[in-house]
Amino acid sequence: MNVNNDLEKLIESLPFFLQEHLTQHPNKDKLIEIVLDLGRRPEARFVTGNEYLSQKIISWQDLDYMTKRISKFSNENRAGIDRTLHRISCIRNRQFLINGLTCRVGRAVFGTISVIRDLLESEKSILILGKPGVGKTTIIREIARVLADELEKRVVIIDTSNEIAGDSDIPHSGIGRARRMQVAKTECQHQVMIEAVENHMPQVIIIDEIGTELEVLAARTIAEKGVQLVGTTHGNCLENIIKNPPLSDLIGGIQYVTLSDDEAKRRGTQKSILERKSYPAVEIIIEVNQQNSWTIHEDVKNSVDLFLRGTLVIGQIRQFSLIDRIKIQSKRFQNYNSSLFNHPSSSNSLVPVITKNWSSINKANHEKSLKLKTKNLVIYPYSLSNNLLKEVLLKMGFKFVLTNEIRKASLIIGLKKHLKQNFKLTKLAKHKNIPIYSINQVSFYQVSKLIQFLYS
Repeated sequence: MNVNNDLEKLIESLPFFLQEHLTQHPNKDKLIEIVLDLGRRPEARFVTGNEYLSQKIISWQDLDYMTKRISKFSNENRAGIDRTLHRISCIRNRQFLINGLTCRVGRAVFGTISVIRDLLESEKSILILGKPGVGKTTIIREIARVLADELEKRVVIIDTSNEIAGDSDIPHSGIGRARRMQVAKTECQHQVMIEAVENHMPQVIIIDEIGTELEVLAARTIAEKGVQLVGTTHGNCLENIIKNPPLSDLIGGIQYVTLSDDEAKRRGTQKSILERKSYPAVEIIIEVNQQNSWTIHEDVKNSVDLFLRGTLVIGQIRQFSLIDRIKIQSKRFQNYNSSLFNHPSSSNSLVPVITKNWSSINKANHEKSLKLKTKNLVIYPYSLSNNLLKEVLLKMGFKFVLTNEIRKASLIIGLKKHLKQNFKLTKLAKHKNIPIYSINQVSFYQVSKLIQFLYS
């Protein structure tokens, strides 16, 4: 994973007595935020814990020094630093004077969403759940870049608080070729969502923090127009969305239904039960439990229906680490109480389904594999994205060269339906004794399985 955090620009905006200390701090790459409160010692919050940065207390002059070096605060009391993703939020007193600052470090992390690459390629609408600070904004920023640059989609980001693409009028490079629409007032977010679809012909709309009924209604409208929606909202799990009336419309809405005596007896339930009203606006839900562990509901409609019936709900847990190890497991949720809004209880059990260990692919068990790995493969891609091939091969740690000249290639990889139609290509490959390998569809999974096959 590559990280771009422009931390120096944030440090340069701090009072002098803090700059030197943070520049030389051994854990500055793990910095989450800096808190400056009037009359208190400055505090830094790291992934590993909190610590004071100085014995000196913060004065009015220190706060004034910093506020003059950042952009103006919005109506939501947020500001930024030009061409960065950092966010500075202020606390005001009764006279509306700033007496506290929270400086949140913004990072563009490349490679975080490899674990859900297959879900992005499905073109289904996705909702990401997580508590504040777990990294939802970082995830959708990287999703925007991958969809725009690698999958070549027309992507528009609705950036209400300028957290996704930064505070500058020129978007941060972390979003790639995606376009960004800013929102003048938070209450107008739903209007800008609809405006984006009507005016700019996007294939994908990305929105951070869906929270009001109007925004949920706009999200439904976008999904029903055939545009892929990728959004985030606060919550720990699917159950939180079901129990939250303003947000429940994202998963189809919940209603009480009264059954006849015969039907209730047949189902073995009470006469009044909970059911889903309509089709969900989002088809996939991702619960960001921790930064490296996500729970996936690939069929939201089915998960919601099972949950409301108080029966078994099966999801997935996908885990990954900095050494590119990806694990996929199934997760079972058992509801013992069918009455959702009373006192539901649950127990979780993990059943291993698939384990993908990309790093282990490098450890060839065969002499042929070892020979292949030491050689540079020269690949001619046909009807395939160069970026996709690069990502798969780099992830697996193989040496390779992509070429546009068939005569220089040691093998050809292409889409099956297109290869069948190109007789000249197949004839030339046969004449030059160049092997051709085909895949049925362009996806990270299929390409990785092919490469794994070639090296085993």
